[in-house]
Amino acid sequence: MKKEHLSMYISTAVKMKPKMIIYRIVLRGLRRFLALFPLKVLESTFWLLATRQNNSETKPKNLKGFVPIESLFNEKDLIQTAVDFRAGFIEAIGERQAVLSFEDRASDNWLQENTSLLYRFNLHYFEWAWGLGNAFDLDERNDLFEIFFDSWYSFQKLFRVPEWSPYVASLRAVVLVDILNRWNLKDEAQLKISKIIIQSYGLLRLFREKDVEGNHLIKNLKALIIVGCLLNDRKKIIKYLKELKETLEYQILDDGSHYERSTSYHVQVLVDLSDIKNAVESFSAVNSDLNVGLAWLDDHIENMKLWLSSMRTLDGGIWLVNDACRVSPKLLDYLTEPDFGHQKSEGMDYDNELKSISGSQLNKQPINSKNAIRDLSKISGYFTFNNHCGLSACFDVGEPCPKELPAHSHADTLNVLMYFDKNEILCDSGTSVYESGHRREYERSTKGHNSLTIDSLNSTEVWGSFRAGRRAGVKLVKWSDNEDQIMIEGVHSGYSYLVGSPTHDRSVTLFKKINRLEISDNVRGSYFHNLEWFFHFPKDVKLKTAIPKESAELKKTSLQFQIENKSTMNRQENTLAGTFKVSIETEIDYDIEYVDDDGILSSRAINFGALEPSSVLRVSYTGELPVAVKFVFDDFVLFA
Repeated sequence: MKKEHLSMYISTAVKMKPKMIIYRIVLRGLRRFLALFPLKVLESTFWLLATRQNNSETKPKNLKGFVPIESLFNEKDLIQTAVDFRAGFIEAIGERQAVLSFEDRASDNWLQENTSLLYRFNLHYFEWAWGLGNAFDLDERNDLFEIFFDSWYSFQKLFRVPEWSPYVASLRAVVLVDILNRWNLKDEAQLKISKIIIQSYGLLRLFREKDVEGNHLIKNLKALIIVGCLLNDRKKIIKYLKELKETLEYQILDDGSHYERSTSYHVQVLVDLSDIKNAVESFSAVNSDLNVGLAWLDDHIENMKLWLSSMRTLDGGIWLVNDACRVSPKLLDYLTEPDFGHQKSEGMDYDNELKSISGSQLNKQPINSKNAIRDLSKISGYFTFNNHCGLSACFDVGEPCPKELPAHSHADTLNVLMYFDKNEILCDSGTSVYESGHRREYERSTKGHNSLTIDSLNSTEVWGSFRAGRRAGVKLVKWSDNEDQIMIEGVHSGYSYLVGSPTHDRSVTLFKKINRLEISDNVRGSYFHNLEWFFHFPKDVKLKTAIPKESAELKKTSLQFQIENKSTMNRQENTLAGTFKVSIETEIDYDIEYVDDDGILSSRAINFGALEPSSVLRVSYTGELPVAVKFVFDDFVLFA
């Protein structure tokens, strides 16, 4: 192992909880031990482990009325979905593969070795089955599902990855409980489904992902509680609800956000908790002797809804931070309160100019209070704000990730995202892959965000697919709110280990009476360094004016950008829909480049497996510190 790799491993491992390391050793050792047993012995053992005190009998009536939330939201083309399933194809995360061969069943392919690991995981989640329910009548839906499931059942092998990894087994168990509960399948299919559900229950009782924690552990507990309800396992329902309560005490932060600090994972966890609540209440309606109080769960759900509401953009989506992907606006509407989020932001009639995502306690204090919270480990650290005139932004002044769980973190400290009305202005590289490689490295990197690199390094040492070593230490310096503007300032020490101990201080100022946003950077320290600023624009935003060549002109650089029309209805394609200006104010000599023809810099993820063109404004400087630069976004005009 190379010295630098060893250093990254050590700096990552020392931040993990000791019990997580112990769990990892124990769980992996137990898996290897169990792998020595014949498969039929294990299947029988898991059946007995799961069905003890339950007479090995599933009882769908215990969950009468329970419907998983995600089963209600399928926005895929139903005609294409029907065509795919009838031809044996399954589509997920932008990949579409032939899985079943109706002419030669021996050619059924559940391995899909030439696809991404994430696609293979999705294949075994079985969430694609909910699409069947929307695309077909009941008889054809049941017939097709039984064919697909029977093929998978013959293929699957207990303990094999990916189909029996705990996370995959958790998601699949909930889908199969729902299908067993609501679909009228043949007896033989129901028996096989019951067997898989029960074996999942046994597996998860032994292999909950306590070595990973995060949303994985919540998924495990969700499956155990819902299957426990199906099996009428009262003791285990109470046991796993208690474990869930203890887990949420540290996973849900003081402001209601999930501690992995990703908006789309926050949505997942909120859906999971809502499903758990609905399942337990459905069970209790049939079994009134189950005496459990869920007030604590209700509180978490309501706080998470409020946080999610404040993280919605004016086009109905969510700010995409850390590992995050787009979420159906319909699902977001379903999850958020009617007085918040998209419905209220449509008219931009906010009660407060600043929607602080730094904790409900912050919202209860004057914005310039000296007692405002400074412990960013207990809050998400995202600030979203709107000026009533159409300009809105999101500023990341939070920690990169939980200390022990860097999986979904990016090196995006002090990143700024921006909208003008419903037009995205500043985006970033997004998240399209989870597998190691150049794309994953870029999407997690500092240059993949609207921030600053020093000596081409990342502010947080992200590496591998899901790891992070040395991390940026972040502080909320100050903030203010008056009748003219809102200002938030943060600083991070992600580069302080370099010679001269440089630190990056950034303030973002949003003006209320005009559409103007200022980003002021102060790079303190000493010695000579190379600095690079990156500002990412979506495909609908293009540079309209030429970049000055002479250094004298650069001192007063003012670049005109155009917002192209997204809709082709009643207009010619790509007609001008709006304009804005970007100015640079500084005393240093810098180079500036607009990049729209570089492979990796000129593309951004809009979802897993889906890229689209983008562009980057890159400003660079090599010289002595300290350095001060201000970027001004103003003169926004939107044409009707």
